[in-house]
Amino acid sequence: MLALVFAAAGLILFSILYNRQYEDGGLMEALRNPLFVVTLVFPFVPSIVLLWWSRRLDKKFRVMIQELRNRKD
Repeated sequence: MLALVFAAAGLILFSILYNRQYEDGGLMEALRNPLFVVTLVFPFVPSIVLLWWSRRLDKKFRVMIQELRNRKD
């Protein structure tokens, strides 16, 4: 859930930064600018990290639960 909040915040931040920098220019012009590419990726980094981390922990949790169920039998 927290990853979705960060993704939404990243999308809003990206929209604000894009509108401030490239109000009159096209998207292809913006993609040639390295600063814009960093600006595009940076707001989504927390969301990506949290998503990766939660999937990793979810896999460990599922294995742990399965081991507990196997011990119970």
